[in-house]
Amino acid sequence: MARSTQKLLTRETRYGMWIVSQPLRPKKYWFGTDTKPYREFKKSWYVDALERQAHDPVKLHEHEGRSWWWFEKTVYTEREGLGADDVKALALQMLRGKEATLERAHAEMRGEAQASRPREPISEAVRHQVWRRDQGRCVDCGSRENLELDHIIPWSEGGSNTVRNLELRCATCNGTKGDRI
Repeated sequence: MARSTQKLLTRETRYGMWIVSQPLRPKKYWFGTDTKPYREFKKSWYVDALERQAHDPVKLHEHEGRSWWWFEKTVYTEREGLGADDVKALALQMLRGKEATLERAHAEMRGEAQASRPREPISEAVRHQVWRRDQGRCVDCGSRENLELDHIIPWSEGGSNTVRNLELRCATCNGTKGDRI
């Protein structure tokens, strides 16, 4: 699968930040599951990280090529060695995609006929540039048969008709990808 179709950042559902309070003992601040702590933090680090994560991702933990980040009270995980700016961009993109999906769903529920934005045609110049860049082959399998232009960031999630957001894929690979990023 081409790098552009991999899920670079995912929302972590098992791990999180926890504060453990016990009578007559100081609070403990840690990262892990609700039953198993993986990394304990000092209170000063936790307070600082809590403030920073409201605006910028904070790296919580690394293990075997996997990193966990805390941003806007959500824990994310990635395996690509991304920096804080990359994590922030991807997390905000995920949030925008979620908001766009909810907006379309509410519009459909209200019975609005045009719940999503209308498709714009891809210009001939852009189609030729993408064809030349991808050398007339599917970016996944290299096939030259049944090629289609595919949006890296799907049109339904706010993607554009630019050379940077389009790739050539054969019908089979494009059908397998669906509208995943």
